[in-house]
Amino acid sequence: MKPLLEDISSYWPPSPHDPRERTRVGQIDQWEVRMFSRHDASHAYATHNECMHLQLWHSAWKVSILTPSRLTGNFYELFPFRGAKLPICCLTTVNNVLQQHLEVPGIDPVIVQFMEHYFFLPAYSPVESVPCKNKD
Repeated sequence: MKPLLEDISSYWPPSPHDPRERTRVGQIDQWEVRMFSRHDASHAYATHNECMHLQLWHSAWKVSILTPSRLTGNFYELFPFRGAKLPICCLTTVNNVLQQHLEVPGIDPVIVQFMEHYFFLPAYSPVESVPCKNKD
């Protein structure tokens, strides 16, 4: 397999696919899992505007996948695909595109969904306090 770009060592994708904008929070096989640092203004903005997402970054192939959010029109977004962003409905289709068109290893959908819930369920579903009823 040949890299997607001839001089891949100095290439960084444009925002919002530039992995340098996020912090690495995990690894799934060959894919880095990245998100905005909780100490970064981008984290507060993304959480408040329902744009919080994970980035899956394959550093050897310089391929980025953003998980669904308002930022991506609630699609997965793959970059680069023929020089552009490609919105994709589901991880099964993401894996098909990665493997058939780009020859890049796929990613386990179950682990991605687990990580999305692990990182974002607290942000979008805060626990509301319910007042106790006093027994008189």
